[in-house]
Amino acid sequence: MTQCILLDTVGVSLPPANTLLRPLADEDAFIREVATWYFPDVSQCLLLTDLDGAAEPLVDDLWELQREGKDALGSALAEFLCKLVEERAGFVIWCADDFKDLPTVQSREQLSRELLEQTLGQPADLFVAHLPGRQRS
Repeated sequence: MTQCILLDTVGVSLPPANTLLRPLADEDAFIREVATWYFPDVSQCLLLTDLDGAAEPLVDDLWELQREGKDALGSALAEFLCKLVEERAGFVIWCADDFKDLPTVQSREQLSRELLEQTLGQPADLFVAHLPGRQRS
């Protein structure tokens, strides 16, 4: 298990081009555990991946853009996540089994800061949660 991007709703935004949103499968036991930890209705949860089923390349794009001196916040992933924040759609992003106590963002500005700070170095792993209207107990 590596980088994961889990959404708790389809929302109104279309996912970025060359990505997939897929419901959790029966074999996703660990992902279901994470979903249960953060979201009240696991049946509404979706995984965001590239076309090959991996989230790492989406995150690595942020690092690559920063390394090249380009606008990382203009990446497809960053723009999509910012739309989710504006729509108040929940998501969590984590790596491996380190899914508890994620930094929580409540605004586009907070998300942008986390995205830029966490993808400065390689490997560019993201750890962030947007949980509108909910507090993790």
